[in-house]
Amino acid sequence: DGHEHSARRFEAGEAFNDRRAFRIPREGMHTFEAPNNKLNWFLKVHVELEGWPDFQQEYEIKVVAEMAR
Repeated sequence: DGHEHSARRFEAGEAFNDRRAFRIPREGMHTFEAPNNKLNWFLKVHVELEGWPDFQQEYEIKVVAEMAR
């Protein structure tokens, strides 16, 4: 899943702040690592601003078993 904002123009010095909430799917499994298997969760961020280099970052999220219920 992803979320997009409509294109808009920013004035000099104007700030933009956005917060998002997400849920681990009910059938999702917690983070798991074993010698031959692993399951990791990542949050991917991609920002495009005209005239600036694109920003792309990936953040690893540790999901404990209690969160995946």
